[in-house]
Order: sequence, then structure tokens, then C-alpha cells
Amino acid sequence: MTRAFAAGSTMLIPNSLGAVGLIVEHGTPEQQAHYLPRLASGEEVPSFVMTGPFAGCDLERMPDTGQVEYGDYNGEKVLGIRLSWEKRYITLAPVATVLELAFQTMRDGENVGITCALVPTSHPGVVIGRRHWPARQNFMTGPTSGKDVFIPMSMVLGGEKMLGQGWRMTMEQLHAARAFSIPSLGTAAAQFVARNVGAYARLREQFKRPIGTFEGVQTKLASIAADAFMLECARKVSMAALDSGTVPAVISAILKYQSTERARTAVLDGMDILGGRGVFEGPRNFLFNIYQMIPIIITVEGANILTRSFITFGHGLMRCHRYLLDEFMGLSSNDHKRFGRAFIAHVRHVVVSLIRVLLLNVAALFWGRMAYRSHIRLTSARFALLTEVLLAVYGGTIKRRERISGAMADILSEMYLMSCVLRSADPGDPDVQTLVQWIHMRGRVVIQQRFTDVLQNLPSALLSVAVRLILFPFGRCAQQPNSEMDKRVARLIMNAGPIRDLITDGIYVSTDPGDKTGCLEAGLQYILRNEPLPTELLRRIIDVDDFDKQELAEL
Repeated sequence: MTRAFAAGSTMLIPNSLGAVGLIVEHGTPEQQAHYLPRLASGEEVPSFVMTGPFAGCDLERMPDTGQVEYGDYNGEKVLGIRLSWEKRYITLAPVATVLELAFQTMRDGENVGITCALVPTSHPGVVIGRRHWPARQNFMTGPTSGKDVFIPMSMVLGGEKMLGQGWRMTMEQLHAARAFSIPSLGTAAAQFVARNVGAYARLREQFKRPIGTFEGVQTKLASIAADAFMLECARKVSMAALDSGTVPAVISAILKYQSTERARTAVLDGMDILGGRGVFEGPRNFLFNIYQMIPIIITVEGANILTRSFITFGHGLMRCHRYLLDEFMGLSSNDHKRFGRAFIAHVRHVVVSLIRVLLLNVAALFWGRMAYRSHIRLTSARFALLTEVLLAVYGGTIKRRERISGAMADILSEMYLMSCVLRSADPGDPDVQTLVQWIHMRGRVVIQQRFTDVLQNLPSALLSVAVRLILFPFGRCAQQPNSEMDKRVARLIMNAGPIRDLITDGIYVSTDPGDKTGCLEAGLQYILRNEPLPTELLRRIIDVDDFDKQELAEL
């Protein structure tokens, strides 16, 4: 993926948002027998078709509709669906052989819900429009449409019994896809920046010293190294959860949002460090292609603004709260006993949360600076109690308080990412522990800022002060890593060694001095042997003017 992000995305999408997972889980035996071998061999290329010109990815508002009726198919009168749709921004649509199509379904004048169907692109009436060109990337995406297209019931995913079940099926697929496809791209991007920009900062000299020795550059290098390491830890922990059969909806949203946002920050910081070397497009610019690709991975599978401010906390609250769903179900079904039991347990939970926060606040006075797990435990207790306050104040409208919801999502994200680091990091490696300390210090600052943001946006100043005194009775004392810590972390990716390999584990590494990134690897090896860089190798590292003239002419 780090050699060609468009190619990596093309390979990932069929294995995440493609039809394979849904066919395995919900397909009829005939659909499984027909499609699975062909999808595995590449004979069939799937395309997940959901986004529309007006409703976007809002399935409930999509105008694409199918009417259940009898029609002609292969010379016979069969039950099927007369379907019309108009979709755009559809990944792999220009090369797909089968569309995994989502649409509203009408039967006997009643809307029975969202249905998914497997429609071959060769089917009469299917139109694949002109290919899009997102961010100038060779990324296959385009529109598709159809007008009064009749599909037999055998094309409905799961058959007739699965009519109207498409919402649940689609959400399951999206939750699983968000956990590994786009996060893998975001992690790879951050690792690529860490390895190559770190090497460049060691080799490129300005004012007779490597630019990586300047504190301003070290601050950005430290952030790049920490994010690359943290995202790789989170990716591995989350993949273990997926392998166990869990579909973590909230965690997948955290991964998608955080990996792409941190990749964007890493790329922008890398561009700052490269200077002119990063902004002039040419065959030796190793970062510009990723720079163009970042907006794509931020947008697909749920734009980051939506993922942060709505899905992670607002939607996750209903899915993950211990008692809220039972209370809601009890009220909606007039089951007063169920609601009563859940409500009493909920009140007890609030009291326990309050006592827990008070006790942990006192205990925090005696913790050492390195008590990472204890600080996460305290943050979790504060988060839980603040959540109950927000529920009491806003109730079901909390989803629309997106400033607050987004800040709470950031707190939850930081806790999860720091927990993944602690779970994956080697406690016996001093270099790894340097990274862990830097990550934890920065995370505490972010969490403190987000708590402040939530408290400042409460509707009552008196309530804000009261909650602040409960959550932070001894004040807020989180501090950013200092310049010495920045220097120590930056050095980890500026020098060849096992820790640099650990931070960038899994990405492609070229050792060819003629390659645009291989010359950086070769340069580091020369430096390690205390040899001056050869003139040709140095020119390949710093030259931004030696462009391919034919390539420029074509552009």
C-alpha cells in the first residue's frame, strides 16, 4: 500500500466492503456456490453501491426504490423487483462485475425497508457512468444507475426472506470494514512518513547541521513517530478482536477516524519538514502521492466529521451503555417491569460512578508519574460520570449536540489508543517506554482539553462549576512532553535500528539507491559507517529540479 495507495485501496475494498462477508453470512446456498469461488479467484469484482447524489450515505432517505412484482426473466414469469437507482462515488464501479446494491423496497404499497441485491453489471438496464478521478489518483470509482430494471428474487441477497433486512446487513458490513480497511491505509501512511521523513531529516543538512537536530523539526518528528507506533498497536489489538468474531462498532469508528486524521497530521508535518522537496511534484517526490490520497481515505466509509461527532459517542452510547437500551425497550414496549429494573440499576450505577470518581481522585495524589493504567482508569471513571450528567441534561438530544459529542468521542478514542499501546508495548525496552511515556503525556493533555470543552458547553455555569469540582477537585495538571522528550523520540526514526523497524513494521522498504525512498535507506547506512554521502546519492536525496520532462509535458 505504501508503494501505491490507489492499488492498496483497490485490493482492500473487495475484502472489506465487498460482497464476500455478506454472502458468507446471509447469502443463499446458490449465491454462495456461484459467487464465493469467483470472488476468491478474481473472476468477479464486487462494488458496494450505497451513496447517492442527494441522500449521500443516509440509507433511510435514499430515493432509490424497488417494487416487488412479477416480471419476465429468461423467458419466464417470475417474482422479482422492478428497480430504479442513481448512485455516485461508487468504489470499483468502473471495473465491477457485480453490484452489491442497497435500495428501499415497496411491497403491496408498503415500504418494507432496505434490501440488498447482487446485480451483475451485465444485467439489462444496468448503467455504469463515466469514471471519476478523485484527487488525481488512479482509484477506480464512478457512478451507476438503472431505470425500471427488473431483477429476479434470486438476486436478492439471502433471497425473498431477506427483503427489508438490508439496513442491518449493511451496518454489520460497515462496522467490520471500518475496523481494518481504511485504518490499515491510515496506519501505513503514518508509518511511511515516519520511516522516510525521519531518514530525510537525518540526512538533509541546513546551516551545516542535519535539519532533524532543530527543535522545531524534532517536535513534528516526535508526533509522527508516536502516531505511527500508536496506530500500529491499535490496529493489531483490533484485528485480534475481529479474528475472535467480534464486530466492534464503536471501536471501528474510533479506528477509522483516528487513523485517517493522524495520518493526515503526519503527512502535513512531513510536508513541512521536506519543504520544497515535498511540494514540487515529480518522480522523486515520495510524499506527494500520499498527500493527494489522504482526503480520499478520510471521506470514504463515513466522513470523519460524521464519524467523530455522531457515530463514536452519540450512536455508541445507545449500543454500549449498560442500562440505557433496556430502559428504552421497556418504555417502547410498555414493559414497566423491565423499565423499572433497568432504571433502578441505572441509578445505582450513577451513585457507584460518583463514589468511584471521588475515591480515584484522592488515590491519584499518591500515584507516580508512570502510573499509566491508573490514569486511564481515572479518566474512564470521569468519562462515565460525565456521560450520566449529559444524559440527564440532554436526554435523547445528545446526538445533536455535536460539539459535546465530538469532544466525548475524542476522550474515548484517546483512552482506547493509549490502552492499545500499553497492551502491545514491550515493558523491557527503554526506547519503547520512551514512546509510551510521550504518547501518554500527550494523550492526557488532549483528554484534559476535551473535558474542558464539554464543561464549557454545558447549559448552566453553575452546573459546569459543580461538575468540574467533582471531576477535577485538585485542578488539572497534564503537561505536554518537553523538548528533551521530543528529541529522544525523534531520534528513534532518524537512526537505523530495531526501534525504527518496529515503528514502521509491515510497510515496504526499498534498499535500491536508485529508488526515491531506497536512496534514504542507503544514505542512513552510509552515515552509520561514518562515510560521507556520495555526490550522486546526495543529489537524489535533495534534488527537486530533476523532473521527468516527458511526464511534465503529459501533465
